[in-house]
Amino acid sequence: MFLFRSPRILLAIALSIGAVIALPWDREVSRLLNVDRLASDLRTLVRLSETFGHGFGVAAIVISVGLAARSWRTLVLLGSTVALAGFVANLIKLNVARLRPYAIDEAQQAFERFGFREILPWRYGGDDWLSHSLQAFPSGHSAIAAALAVGLSRLYPHASLWFALLAALAVWQRIASQAHHLSDTLAGAAIGIVVATAVSGLIDRKKRRATPAAGSKR
Repeated sequence: MFLFRSPRILLAIALSIGAVIALPWDREVSRLLNVDRLASDLRTLVRLSETFGHGFGVAAIVISVGLAARSWRTLVLLGSTVALAGFVANLIKLNVARLRPYAIDEAQQAFERFGFREILPWRYGGDDWLSHSLQAFPSGHSAIAAALAVGLSRLYPHASLWFALLAALAVWQRIASQAHHLSDTLAGAAIGIVVATAVSGLIDRKKRRATPAAGSKR
């Protein structure tokens, strides 16, 4: 129940509700934020922002933080948190077939509600369900970026807003590149926040339980 006392969980709930509300507007938002419509410098900024949610970029950040802190524990915990968030998002993605913005046209949108095709697409056999174009929901990059922002904010609370901004830019990049709909990114960010908050909460509970035990031995 400790999860529901966290403001971050309230944010995750709000993002989840936002994902549902955004469904009818996904196509318009994708067109509006298309990277090709941006000025050159802004386009470069958006493309570079993927680093905060991409596996290689995130690995570099996590390793750098661990080395700077001279703590293997920090490296392992932060790395495990973002990896778990990505795993959960990708697990859902493999069970919900939704076309990515770049792969959907007006005729398909009229026929397939919001681009969704199937739930549990693997049950029909074949390997179509593994197609990259059908793995829009939720956004794994957004889940990882949000989890990384939460994990870094735990280590460096004074820079929380900066980490949130970096995560938001990574989310924007997924929409601007036509890789994800707005609702995909909001759902992904919600997953990342929940996973990172749950991991942080479990660690804090373990510390609280260990403190009295350590004190009683003195």
